[in-house]
Amino acid sequence: EILAAGCALVLSSRWEGMPNVVLEAMAAGLPVVATQVEGISELVINGHTGLVAPRQSPRDLAAAIQKILMDPVAAKVLGTAGQDRARAEFSWETMVAKYERIYESL
Repeated sequence: EILAAGCALVLSSRWEGMPNVVLEAMAAGLPVVATQVEGISELVINGHTGLVAPRQSPRDLAAAIQKILMDPVAAKVLGTAGQDRARAEFSWETMVAKYERIYESL
């Protein structure tokens, strides 16, 4: 549970597919601060489960990180919401059920 010992996950990618590390952080209850790249918007709801900054804006990314560090209550709220979303929408059971529905529809 090393991941859960952190105060946030920061992912400053220029490109992503489906970043598993974001799901892992969300499942651990960490707030996520990430750049707005493909894959992030499917996982992080800006202002609800984490904070998203424009892809090549170090200033905005730094401001989002600062917000998390300066407001631990808000960070906890974001982390809890992310954890709830990860469990509800991305658990093994949920993902298997989604694949089953796709296969059955074919």
